[in-house]
Amino acid sequence: MKIIPFLTKIVVAPHGITDIGHSLITNNSIDLLKIYGIHFGFTNFINNFDFSNNILNIYLFLMTIVHFRHDFSFINLNINNIKIPYYVYSTFILIFFNYINQELIYYYMIFIHVPNHFRLNNFHIKDFKLLNFLLYFLFGLFCLKIDENFILNNQYILNYIKSILISHILYQEFYVLDKNN
Repeated sequence: MKIIPFLTKIVVAPHGITDIGHSLITNNSIDLLKIYGIHFGFTNFINNFDFSNNILNIYLFLMTIVHFRHDFSFINLNINNIKIPYYVYSTFILIFFNYINQELIYYYMIFIHVPNHFRLNNFHIKDFKLLNFLLYFLFGLFCLKIDENFILNNQYILNYIKSILISHILYQEFYVLDKNN
């Protein structure tokens, strides 16, 4: 067994499932369903066009810049008394991953982003430990059973996965992280 694909399936893939627990605690379940529903509908609509993959890639890239900025809050670098925005760090790291070494994104997600996600979301995860653990465990098991070759060779499914990622980012940005930071 290769450890990085295994950790990607059981650690990285299910980390957004904590949005469900948060939405239940804060009575935002309808908003969570709206975000996911709108993005699934949007993806379903644009999957009919040849350019759907490009649109979703650009949308996901931009949303990931916004989302990853929270991973750099520990950096406080000033150049000539000008604070470098966290967006710059997240843009740089995504460009680096995309053009220099794509495999590093897995290490980043496993060792930086997901632990930071749990640190920033701990305020609500701890209130529903059992629910969050069960959802995480069950989704992790589900991800272990998925045939990744089937997914990687099906652009429609890849686009729906991008839709899930974008929805997770938007929910985190509007309902979790803006309240937490």
